[in-house]
Amino acid sequence: GNEAQRSAFRQQAEQIKRQMYGTLSGHMMEQQKALRRETWAATIDTATNQANLLWGDEGMRKQSADVIRSTVDEMAKDQGWDTKIKEAKLAQALSPMHAGVIQGMVDADRVDLAKAYYDENSPTMSMAVRAKAMNLIEAGDFEKKTQDGAAAVWAMAGGNATEALKLAREQFSGKEEDAVVTRIKTLDGEETTIRERDQRDAGDKAWGLYADGKRIPASLWASMDGRDKIAIQNARRAEANHAAAAN
Repeated sequence: GNEAQRSAFRQQAEQIKRQMYGTLSGHMMEQQKALRRETWAATIDTATNQANLLWGDEGMRKQSADVIRSTVDEMAKDQGWDTKIKEAKLAQALSPMHAGVIQGMVDADRVDLAKAYYDENSPTMSMAVRAKAMNLIEAGDFEKKTQDGAAAVWAMAGGNATEALKLAREQFSGKEEDAVVTRIKTLDGEETTIRERDQRDAGDKAWGLYADGKRIPASLWASMDGRDKIAIQNARRAEANHAAAAN
């Protein structure tokens, strides 16, 4: 009886041990899978951030894309994805990198680079990122065209706002005309602010020289506002009349 009990106990112990090992093994496998997933995600994030930060470095962009591709290859082997799923997952993994690179190029006024990059890489972009990239490029293109257009007509008009606005309305239409006209008005406002500040500074210097009884140089006189010129001339006249009356 005791032997039968011992045998039954041994069998029960072995069964419990097998169950424990099975549970432990299953838990370890789950942990390994979770670690693998975390490693893949971290690798893709690091590569994406590197490309977005160094968008102007073609070598770094390629290196980042290669790292993402090889990571997706590992994932595909591990998960048993077919070609169609793998392509979709690759586009999903590469899209944040593509979006960041294009954003960097457009923000730096390199719409030409953004267009070339889009043409080369659009097959591995998600539909959402493609749409966003096209909008960015379109907006960047418009910005550059209207900025260059405003600068060109401003130069042609020799900094004369009225003439520049006339040229802008002749050469542009629709939204482009509105944007160029706004830019010209801004340029004129900036020029006026600078001119008024310079005239004010020149006036202050001229009054200082006049108060000290010193000559006002012609270059300083030319930089002054007309009202300051008249005021100084009136002051000189009054001083001369006062001197004449005293004599």
